[in-house]
Amino acid sequence: MEVTLKPNAQEFLPHAGNRLPSLRAGGTHVLEILTKPDCTFTFRIIDKSGRTSVWPADLVTMIDNSIPDAWIIRARPCNTFALTYPAFARAGFWEDYFDGDPEAEAAFDEIIHTLGDGRYSQG
Repeated sequence: MEVTLKPNAQEFLPHAGNRLPSLRAGGTHVLEILTKPDCTFTFRIIDKSGRTSVWPADLVTMIDNSIPDAWIIRARPCNTFALTYPAFARAGFWEDYFDGDPEAEAAFDEIIHTLGDGRYSQG
């Protein structure tokens, strides 16, 4: 699954100084789809530099809407759910990843490696 930011996405960022990730032609992979209590949803994406970020669905354009075979559905609080890779579905995964937990980083790297197109730099 791949998306790219809509041309007007910059005007919807919460404050001046935010920079858009490198979501350009060719798009970027969606790592997770999260529903919200208000029935909207967001995409967790990885940009070409290897950074992840979460974007409201109305700020992106779908390039490839095929759902990866490996994805699972995970129930979340408030009658919401996530569609994601099993490793990312673990409660606290993203907190561990951003805190530099070696196991979370290894799980992330393994999944990114399976995307197989070599467009993401990691480091």
